[in-house]
Amino acid sequence: SIEKGTYVLIKRVPAEEVEKGDVICFYSSDPSIYGRPNTHRVVEEPYVEDGKLCFTTQGDNNLIVDKVPAYGEDLIGVWVMNLDVLTVFLSFITQNFMLIFVLLVVLGAGAMIASLFYGAKRSNEQDAEKQEK
Repeated sequence: SIEKGTYVLIKRVPAEEVEKGDVICFYSSDPSIYGRPNTHRVVEEPYVEDGKLCFTTQGDNNLIVDKVPAYGEDLIGVWVMNLDVLTVFLSFITQNFMLIFVLLVVLGAGAMIASLFYGAKRSNEQDAEKQEK
């Protein structure tokens, strides 16, 4: 099972190589999520209808198969693995975006102020050296 919001690694493969049991990512033809990527398991043998390769899919947490088949032409690829570290990292960033933004602004402003003070100090030291000569 893949939790909603999990980043996954998808391998591009020809649609003809997809088999029953594969977890595939495809652009959905379901009107409720039309055109959005969806990742579900192929639960029956692929078939051809009206000249199109079709997959009967079902989410592992869903009780029934998807009402609309996935089409070979809409295949993105086959699931390889979950990218848990990336999921945690990006989830942290998106959930704490404002905090991170404020910290970056404060750190950037601090660096600019430190640079100005350092530049002013160097300038004063150089002026003092010139006066000594």
